[in-house]
Amino acid sequence: MWDVVVVGAGAAGLAAAEMLGRAGRTVLLVEARNRIGGRIYTWRDSIFPIPVELGAEFVHGRPAVTLRLLRQGGIGLMQVPETHGLFLEGRVQAIDLVRTLRPLLEQLPPPEAPDSAFAAFLEQALPQEQTATRALARIVAESFEAADPEQLSLQALAEDWRVRANEAADYPQFRPVGGYDRLVETLYRRLNLTRVRVHLQTVVTGVRWEPGRVEVHAQQLGQPRVFQARALILTVPLPLLQGDQTPALHVDPPLPEPWRNALAQLEMGAAVRVNLCFREAFWETHAALRELAFIHAPDERFTTIWQPLPLRVPVLLAWAGGPAARRLADWPEEAVIQEALRTIGRLYGIQDPGRYLVSACLCDWQRDPFAQGAYSYVRPGGIKARRVLRRPVHDTIFLAGEATDPEEPATVAGALQSGYRAARDLLATQAGVPITPPID
Repeated sequence: MWDVVVVGAGAAGLAAAEMLGRAGRTVLLVEARNRIGGRIYTWRDSIFPIPVELGAEFVHGRPAVTLRLLRQGGIGLMQVPETHGLFLEGRVQAIDLVRTLRPLLEQLPPPEAPDSAFAAFLEQALPQEQTATRALARIVAESFEAADPEQLSLQALAEDWRVRANEAADYPQFRPVGGYDRLVETLYRRLNLTRVRVHLQTVVTGVRWEPGRVEVHAQQLGQPRVFQARALILTVPLPLLQGDQTPALHVDPPLPEPWRNALAQLEMGAAVRVNLCFREAFWETHAALRELAFIHAPDERFTTIWQPLPLRVPVLLAWAGGPAARRLADWPEEAVIQEALRTIGRLYGIQDPGRYLVSACLCDWQRDPFAQGAYSYVRPGGIKARRVLRRPVHDTIFLAGEATDPEEPATVAGALQSGYRAARDLLATQAGVPITPPID
């Protein structure tokens, strides 16, 4: 019998396994895919001049947990210029993101106010003539949060925006030098492999549990397996625990009602990204556009296009989030790529940018059965949901992953923090230290 089974070898699962192994616990880390990293997925191709991020790309702000691992791995950071453009009425205008959103930020409700959907607030908060602010606010909600504004908690978004607006000067964006997977490699190298065993291509289908004991049922390379342990850390993406999509991870008996209710108050966001490599960086000939790291286009199917500044390479990224991504979910891959090229052509004023195209790579996490979306967001009324999910279930089941982190949700930092938190809580409960008042 294992001391702990950890399900999911993304950032959260690796972090939990690292801490538990170093504490001397025997850990089985199981992963459905044939690789570790989860939604950190860096693809390398000789055609692209830089590593291609198919999942996480940015380090948001200066999260201590991420910076510590980057230092341990000898991984540098490149700061991303906060230069934005807005494409409206057929032209791109350079904008200051926070300044443009300021009229909206000033009307955000106080934390004690009743919650509502962001879309309803947006309709009431701004007059129709504030076109740029309205368009940009919706893009931020849909693209950055990967959310449907009709289903997005205003209070959760307001909490996030207040932090970023107040700390704008000290909340830069970075990219890890050489690819985000270098952080995953650092985590793996830190595993105590005398205590931690990793099983890939092991799809967990169900969990039977009682306090102090779990049975994890899985399919490993097509063969049924059962693993027994004293405790379980679940780090799988949100939809697999909500049980309304397949493949579902069945928990028997079900998680207690407070945890089920908290899961129902969260939603998995959608995002489609197309990485495109061109023969030449045709946008470099336009003095103004070449300096814009991000161009936002509210009326396009791909609502944000960015380039990997400060690097000057012939690569662009087309991004659709929220409802825009949902609408692309059933499109054939080639049609999605062609739509990305059409958006790029309109934004940069280039006829047939496809003639410059060398290679394109599409990633849609909605189509991945082990993710079923990009990252989580909060539904109206669910502002406390993440705090509920972080509590141990009868000191036996511990939930982790970005969806369970109240401080840095939807980020790699949040996933890392949640994994370490779950491991600490597990060790504390085994030592008889109370974590939080129990929820039954």
